[in-house]
Amino acid sequence: MKLLILTAFIAAVASSAHIETDTWPWKVNHDYVYNINSYTWAAYDNSKHIGSAFRTSFFVRVIAPGHLLARLSKPLYAKLEEEKISFNEIPSDIKYQPIQIIDEAFDIFVDGGRVKSLSVPKTLSIAHENLLKGLVSALQVDLSTNGYVRNFPNSYDKETSQGLFKKMETDVSGECETMYTVAPLSVDWHHELPKSTLEEDPFEVIKENNYGSCKKYAAFHYGVPQGALWHGIATENEEKQFIKHTTEARYVVGKKGTIYKSETISSVFVNPLLYGKQKAEVYSYVNVKLSYAQWASDDEWKKAEEVRQVDSLILTMTESMFVPKASEQSIANAQKLLQDMTPLLQTPDKLPKADFLSKFNVLVRLIASFNKEQLKELTSSVEIARSSKNIAKAGMWTIYRDAVAQAGTIPAFEKIRLWIMSKKVRGEEAAQLISAIASTLRYPTMDVQTKFFNLATNPEVMKEPSLNSSALLAATKFMRFSKEHVFVEETVIPHLAKELKQAVEIGDSNKAQVYVRALGNLIHPAVLKVFAPYLDGSVKVSKYLRIQIIASLKPLANTKNENVKAVLYSILVNTAEPYEVRVIAALNIFMAVPSSEMMQVMAHMTNIDPSTQVRAVLANGINFAAKLKDPRFSDLAKTAQSVKYLVSEERFGYRLSTDSIIDEYTSDDDIAYFRELSYIGSEDNYMPLYHRSALRSRGTGATEESQVTLSVTGVQQLLEYIVNMMYQPEKATVDLKFSAKKLAEKLNIKPKSWDPLEGSIFLENLNQQKLITFNEADLKAFIVGLIQNAEQLLKGVDVQYTKILNHKQTYVAFPLASGVPFYFEYNEPLILSFNGNVKFQFEKKSNQFYVHKNIDFTYARNLDGSLGFLDMLKEEYAAVV
Repeated sequence: MKLLILTAFIAAVASSAHIETDTWPWKVNHDYVYNINSYTWAAYDNSKHIGSAFRTSFFVRVIAPGHLLARLSKPLYAKLEEEKISFNEIPSDIKYQPIQIIDEAFDIFVDGGRVKSLSVPKTLSIAHENLLKGLVSALQVDLSTNGYVRNFPNSYDKETSQGLFKKMETDVSGECETMYTVAPLSVDWHHELPKSTLEEDPFEVIKENNYGSCKKYAAFHYGVPQGALWHGIATENEEKQFIKHTTEARYVVGKKGTIYKSETISSVFVNPLLYGKQKAEVYSYVNVKLSYAQWASDDEWKKAEEVRQVDSLILTMTESMFVPKASEQSIANAQKLLQDMTPLLQTPDKLPKADFLSKFNVLVRLIASFNKEQLKELTSSVEIARSSKNIAKAGMWTIYRDAVAQAGTIPAFEKIRLWIMSKKVRGEEAAQLISAIASTLRYPTMDVQTKFFNLATNPEVMKEPSLNSSALLAATKFMRFSKEHVFVEETVIPHLAKELKQAVEIGDSNKAQVYVRALGNLIHPAVLKVFAPYLDGSVKVSKYLRIQIIASLKPLANTKNENVKAVLYSILVNTAEPYEVRVIAALNIFMAVPSSEMMQVMAHMTNIDPSTQVRAVLANGINFAAKLKDPRFSDLAKTAQSVKYLVSEERFGYRLSTDSIIDEYTSDDDIAYFRELSYIGSEDNYMPLYHRSALRSRGTGATEESQVTLSVTGVQQLLEYIVNMMYQPEKATVDLKFSAKKLAEKLNIKPKSWDPLEGSIFLENLNQQKLITFNEADLKAFIVGLIQNAEQLLKGVDVQYTKILNHKQTYVAFPLASGVPFYFEYNEPLILSFNGNVKFQFEKKSNQFYVHKNIDFTYARNLDGSLGFLDMLKEEYAAVV
């Protein structure tokens, strides 16, 4: 009797508890017919909502446990352009048109409610494959323990169909953490399913994706500011919510195994201009309703003879989907744009009205769509203008040259590499091109990195003044955060370390400074081992070079790396070090955010350190840091505030070293900036021997900033050297017509022995880096050249310079619920141009110099943002803004 009761109980549980059967929610030998309506649209302010709609009947036949067969019936498509679209206000008069998707049935392989893979016709396009992935994802509901997130208090009662749990689940977006909420449906569920006659009360399942926790995430992106979060929710101080992307799904299901209804909503919120009060939205809504379910009929569904396996529901996203497609007219269109734009360079005041910068962006997109052969064809029609003395033709070359550098594709990189190696571009022009392509090149493959590094270290390139240092900086900046760790650690860093060692051994200070900056440019902790012998005294180098080594660690310090923080701190607290070395370590350690213990010691040092310069920089740095308001610097501000009471009240003059760091921050909607003005004071002159100005906006990250750095072994030494050249004309080998003796007396300059004179200027702006180094011989050659060309300066010098670029380029794409990619694109094209004449005049009576200038200066910038989705059924963008 007991055995019979137990058997009956087990049978009852098996028939009622869905989770106990392997086939839930699909009953074997049953047909399910669903009506699917999908809408995707973009909205911005008061503009019309742009989008598309898709409708179809979706048939599912359960062949066997784990094996479904599916097909579409009468798929329809329509474009949408309405005053308003929402989930509750879907237009009723949509004009659908039939669309060809797939005639054959395809296989879906499942494990309970989890979709494992698909088998589709071999000829099915990627666009249509992604559509199917979106539809199938909308029917995935998995209540098994597969993929449970174990550190979450999962609680799910199978008997009552209630609970909450998290699991890693794969859908059209990726393999991400998904939270399931399961609960009974309200008693008035009949209003939701009015035509259904159910023998059981259904329950609801709500799923919410956490895109901040994904093992795999389908996405394509470049140029996103560091700390700007576009997947997941910003929770850290260093993070800003750039794009908010959420996906929620709600299912009405039965215990015995039927999905009656599902609604999936993807929502994206973003500012078209990266930051500010303007907001745009993109939505994707997939509605699935069961029309009827029945025993499987006897009719056979047509299947393709050749099929291919699709192993995941994750949207297939390839680079080619987001690169404009070149047509037969693309080259002609590019040539026409160049012809239209060139005359505008001669009339700068007409640039805004003529949409010059917008046209430049169109040209860049066209060039980005070209393969190697197409780019070669276009180049051959433009290169003839490169050496033309005709201003208009030369302008065409300028526009084209800069557009190629902004295209950011591998063919564009190869073209610039060819120009440099064939010496079609040289010197400063080549330097600016290679710097530009380093900032725009979006494909840091192993092959590209190798070619870039080989180009930068090519013997012919290394002989080219201006180009040699720019090429090394460009290559190392391109390899920042490279995923090819072995290449960087085993090839790049050892090569640069070897070259630095050789430069030190032969006393080539210029070359040594370049390799120091290039190593620091990598932002890699391994460079600390390279620098260690020079910093600890194992290898003797000048004090000046040690300052440059520590200064080059700023980009790494900006990442708050613990190793560099420890190195900087050990140098700072070492009172045996020269004050200049300790001060530069102090300037960088604030950027690395010292620990509370470090900051407390630094505060005490403001009272007891033997160096006035060190006390000054620490006191100023702590006081300024304590006033920072931007959440990105909250850790630094809090740490500084906690020790401010310990800081000396001694007043330090402006001649002493300082670290002035100030931010302007009001709210998340306003543009904020962070400004640094730092310098190492001189002991014998009012002017600092090291000066650094840096600026970051909210649109830039910790390692992205505009900055200028000026550095010299000694200001007084520099002045004395210049005066000595003037006072002893035989050293300069030129005829000096004015007395330097009086100048020396006025400046109170007295002869003194110095270390060899060294100096540098480092510029980082407009996505380019420029390092100018000099020693005594370079300074002498510069002054001699200046004096020898004095006659020409008095007659007048023509000045011509034009640079066109995208100051910022940002692109993000990821899947939406309907199986189409959301996209966001932002560009800041700008033109900087000055043309004219500069003439110098010297009046003997007044002993005064005058500068007469007649220069037309043009600076124009556009803020161009657009977003929407790639309508893959029509292969076109649906965009707003």
